[in-house]
Parts: sequence; C-alpha cells; structure tokens
Amino acid sequence: MGQRGLIPLNRSLIKQKGIGIPDTALPQLFQRFYRAEHAAATQISGFGVGLYVVREVVHLHGGSISVASEEGQGSTFTVLLPLATNDPLTRSRNV
Repeated sequence: MGQRGLIPLNRSLIKQKGIGIPDTALPQLFQRFYRAEHAAATQISGFGVGLYVVREVVHLHGGSISVASEEGQGSTFTVLLPLATNDPLTRSRNV
C-alpha cells in the first residue's frame, strides 16, 4: 500500500460445503451456459449463467475470481477486487 502504483485489493472467500466440482469441469466453470455433468445427475437446477455473470461483473471492476474445489467436500471461490483510493495515479485504473 505504501508503494506508488500498487493498487490495494480486497480478497473475499466464499466457501460452500456440498458436492464439489470435478477437476475436469473447472476450466469451463466460468463459461456462459456451462453446467458440470454431475449437476444434472444430482438434479441441481440452473441455466449455467450465474458464475459467468459473476466473473463478468468482477472483471468489469478490475478484479479476478478463482475456484478451488474437491468433489464431496465443497468449493472455495476467491474474489479479488481493487479498493477505491484517493491516489490520483491509481484512481484512473479503478474505473
């Protein structure tokens, strides 16, 4: 935070205990209309747009989202978003 040019970030973790996500599904997870095969098998409803929309909103705010998951244990989503700042050098990048 004390160095010029570095943008302070907020890190939020969202943990969900549930069926988890198979490793093979992780690369496509944030794609529009993607649903992991096991979601249909367990009768989980949805259209596959939720995580896509979250990723788009996070990216529009200059952030990133990632996921770590283990089948049968659940998933942890990590969202990084830049914090607002009064520094004129970094304020222009927080659009």
